[in-house]
Parts: sequence; C-alpha cells; structure tokens
Amino acid sequence: RVDGKVAPLIEVGAGLVGELTGRENIFLNGAILGMKRARIARKLDEIVAFAELERFIDTPLKRYSSGMQVRLGFAIATSVDADVLIVDEVLAVGDLAFQRKCYDRMQEMITREGRTVLMVSHNLREVDRLCSRVILLERGRVVEDGPPKRVCSLFYERSNEKVRSTFAAIGARGGRLEASGEVELTDIDVLDAHGAAVDTVKYEAPFAVRMRLRVLREITDVIFELGFHTSDFLYIATLTSDARLALPRLACGDHEIVCRFDRMPLLPGVYSLRLHVGQGFANHGVFSGESLRDFRVELGEREVPIACRQGFFEIDGQWSARGVALLPAADPGVEAPGPGRSVAPTIPAALR
Repeated sequence: RVDGKVAPLIEVGAGLVGELTGRENIFLNGAILGMKRARIARKLDEIVAFAELERFIDTPLKRYSSGMQVRLGFAIATSVDADVLIVDEVLAVGDLAFQRKCYDRMQEMITREGRTVLMVSHNLREVDRLCSRVILLERGRVVEDGPPKRVCSLFYERSNEKVRSTFAAIGARGGRLEASGEVELTDIDVLDAHGAAVDTVKYEAPFAVRMRLRVLREITDVIFELGFHTSDFLYIATLTSDARLALPRLACGDHEIVCRFDRMPLLPGVYSLRLHVGQGFANHGVFSGESLRDFRVELGEREVPIACRQGFFEIDGQWSARGVALLPAADPGVEAPGPGRSVAPTIPAALR
C-alpha cells in the first residue's frame, strides 16, 4: 500500500540523455518525475547549485563524468515534491563533501519535511544514522524488523558468522595480510581473566590478547601494534608496545607475546583484531594483518544506557552547572504561592 506520490532514486542518472545539456536534462527528467515545467523553472537554480554544476549546466551530458551525472541525477530526484522517496545504494558515489551534502539533504527531507524515505543499503552506518526503522531481509523474507541499533547489530552478527564459516572452509582470513618472510603469526587469541581462549568478552571485564610468533630470521628493536577494528574495517583503537615493552632482539624460534587489559572498553558488538610487527626506529614492517581474530563483546553485570550504545566507547564525564535556579521540592506543609507571590529558589552550594 502506498499513500502519496513516489519519487524513485534507484539508479541515479537513469533517464538522462547524453546529447542534451544539463539544463535540458533537468527539464526532461523533472517532467518524467511528474514536475510541471513552471515548478522546474523555479527550482532550476537550486538544483544546479546543489549539483555544483553552474559552469557546466549548458554542456552536453555526454561530456560529464560519471560523478557529475550522479550529482545532477540526485539533485533532480530530491527536488521532487514526493511523499515517498525510494533510494537504492546511491550514496556511495561522489566525493566526501558531496556525500555529506546528500546525507544532510535526506535528513532534512525526513525530519523537517516529514517525508518517508525507503532506503535500500548495505552501508550500516548510513542506515543507523538516517533511519528510524530497519527491516533485515534474507532471500525475500523478513528476518528482523525494529530499531536501527538492534537490527544493524544482528546484520553484523550474521555477516560475521558467514565470513568466519567461509574462511574456515578455505583456510584463509578476510583481511589484508602482508609479511616479509621474517616473522609468521602462528596463533592469536583473546583470553579471559583466567587465561582461557574465548570468543566472547564481557563489557568492562579484564581480558588479554595472546600472540604466538615464529621468527624465521632474527629481528631487532621490535615494536608491536595491536589494533581493534569493526567487521567493515573501521579502525577503532591501536596500542603500541614501544613505551611498555623493550625488545632489543627477537631470536629465531617460537615466541609468545601477551597484552593484558584491566577492562574491556568496547561497547557490546562484534570486533576484530589486527597486528603489526615492526623493527627499528622507522618501525619497518615485517608482518601486518587485519581481521586476524573475531570476538564479541557482551553486556556484563552493569546495564549500559541505550543512549550510550551509540558508538564504540562509553565516555565518563563529570557534569556541573553554574547559575541554575532550582525550585525546592513541593512540601505538603508549605502554602503554595498565590497570585502576586513568589518563592525564592534554593541553589545548592555546589552550583553557586
């Protein structure tokens, strides 16, 4: 069931004609989307400015780059006064500044103009930012329907399970792996407080990462970089060993390196480990790998507020206020002020 006018943004640039100029394509495409000529003329300057094509608006479209065509198509589609905008994987094009402009434009359509945007995308950060409701589909069937954070987390979990099973079957990993031949990583594990290898760590619980290396040729002035990233390779944090562990040399043979943490700082979710092994003052890389071990962070004994889960860390802060007048709590034994009367507010000493 559809209520209102629908504007499709499924394939940006569909319906644009290469032989026509940008200006002519605006009128043609706008007419195809149901806009009257007079309204297109009124919005022409706005469309051109959004697409940032003022210098080329009278140039034939066949002279445009693919990015310029995408800018023009998006500017036209989002100028239509439609109640429902259907968007299918179109915001991954253009430079970063234009992508940000597209996000802001869609956010304005949703929050200020009250339109419905139906967005099909695998970009979970884009979905989490823009959407108030998310439906996860698999082979045409609804798997989950609910708030963005919950459904996006489920998508990450299912995707990670698929990645793990795929690479386990072929005996490989999904991330980038570079080695000079001097060092091999034989194993890397996440350990709990008792030293046992685990796939799940409780939030704020102590844990450790154990790396087992085989040195084939002696290396000197060794530096380790241990990092954490998301399943879509967004780097979150990196810890280096140079200020905490001095290793002037690492002889040939097997070695075990352990990095311990007092608490798990990452909020519940699925994460991966990456490792870089370097040597010398320039930290010349002898081994570097991403997605070396996947693990999950789950809630522990303390419940994390919903608002604090919008990110990767829960940040502690001390709140204060100055010059805030606080009315005293109502006292049944005190007469309420009548017309023309007032009660002097009480300000706690900490706020004075």
